Amino acid sequence: MVQAALSCLNQISSYLKVQQGKININGDSIITRTKDKNVQSGFVNIIMDLVNESKIKNNITTQIEKVQLWQWLEYCISYAVHLNSHQNNQHILNELNGVLKFKTYLIAHKLTIADVALYYILYNVMLNLTPVEKETYLNVSRWFDNLQQNSAIRQSNKLLNFTSNYVIHRAPSRHL
Repeated sequence: MVQAALSCLNQISSYLKVQQGKININGDSIITRTKDKNVQSGFVNIIMDLVNESKIKNNITTQIEKVQLWQWLEYCISYAVHLNSHQNNQHILNELNGVLKFKTYLIAHKLTIADVALYYILYNVMLNLTPVEKETYLNVSRWFDNLQQNSAIRQSNKLLNFTSNYVIHRAPSRHL
């Protein structure tokens, strides 16, 4: 869990083009960031600090969007970083698949740091899904594929394949 959060913070700071500072984890698994003698504690607080330091536009304009942003970042650290078992992965992906059914992004139909954070947390899970599993979570796959097309978000991560031709070749049609 802690490794996924640390990796996410590292990639977010790279995406935002800001110095990560010194990241520590105390005995209670609380993540802290020290930069210029300022100490910030907590995953969400650190991400918001990184966003505030960056020159990339925040895209959050209303109070409702701000609350939703905090909720999604809390979701990332409370649930999504625990993607370590097949059953847990299925639960999270099913949940996200429902949320993304009629949405392009998590908040207000625009890219936010919540999408970017969740992309980094889900990357290894999506990397290991079979083509059929990717089709099972079609809305998550569409959202993920959309984000990975942005090279600034993807960074050095491998571009994953989301073509849907797999099922056609594995289950040919019958002639009656």
